[in-house]
Amino acid sequence: MSKQIKKLPVLTLIFTVVATLVLVGMVPIQSAQAFSPIVISENNFDDNTTQGWSPRGDGVAIAATAEIRQAGTHSLLVTGRTSGWHGALLDVLPLLKVGGEYTFVAYARLRAVPSASTDLVMTMERRPQGGETGWSRVAAQAVTDRSWVRLEGTFTLETAMEQLVVYIECSDVDAEFFVDTFSITMTKPYTGWRAAAAPRPPAAPPAAPRPPAAPPVAPPTVLLNGNRLTFDTPPVVTDGRVLVPMRTIFEALGARVAWSAPTITATRGADVIILTMGSRTVSVRGRNETIDVAPGIVGGRTLVPLRFVSQALGAQVAWDPAKREVTITSAR
Repeated sequence: MSKQIKKLPVLTLIFTVVATLVLVGMVPIQSAQAFSPIVISENNFDDNTTQGWSPRGDGVAIAATAEIRQAGTHSLLVTGRTSGWHGALLDVLPLLKVGGEYTFVAYARLRAVPSASTDLVMTMERRPQGGETGWSRVAAQAVTDRSWVRLEGTFTLETAMEQLVVYIECSDVDAEFFVDTFSITMTKPYTGWRAAAAPRPPAAPPAAPRPPAAPPVAPPTVLLNGNRLTFDTPPVVTDGRVLVPMRTIFEALGARVAWSAPTITATRGADVIILTMGSRTVSVRGRNETIDVAPGIVGGRTLVPLRFVSQALGAQVAWDPAKREVTITSAR
């Protein structure tokens, strides 16, 4: 009996330890909430607007365009530049908060062949409250007219600002350029961030079943006096007009072509045709005319309206919509 009594404190201790472990396992231990990068702003210009971007510099013009794009249907075109700091800007003061680290990404390319090595630069212009304006380079990249380049860099907002804009400029003082697929991602949380400050969006309703995908449409074919022309970039149809690479069609029709951005000059004897990139005004044998679709760049090649250039050089043009075939008849 006395031995059993002595064992009771030991049993009580064991029971207490076991119960405590069970209770601890039942009570959740709160831990710091993990942070995942958050995309806070995106611009793709596919709604055919500038989506809050503005010109930077007198005479600068910006506009959404379907002339060329990195993705989607549109990009942002910057024209009218006469200085290296001219470009396009976005006010990010409402988007960035003190203490946060942000990654900026944009895709860009030139509109025409550069005359020299050219860089595109993304810069943050900042003015702290009661302080002086300063600049921080976010990203820089060499650029051409042949492909899109990715500008990417980070910026940390260390103090409160009264002005904060990001802008894209170009070292070539009069170069025109495109911007597309721009985004800002918060990669480190700002001071005082809580997960609740970034609530999840409501669940989207179930998506309606998609209709079957339409079969791909083949590019138009072009026949000149019965012979099929071959292009290094396929012809495209824009606003009901067929556009083809300029050099191939001009040379096939016996014309010499010269390119001096942004002007295209084709010459065959007394016939002189002058086109300007992005402009519907053309010159034919010294007289100005207006065409339906301006020359543009696709796949790094300059495309011109096929019917116009053929007829300007005296050829006849016929379109077969069923075959998607253009027939050109030329005496030369």
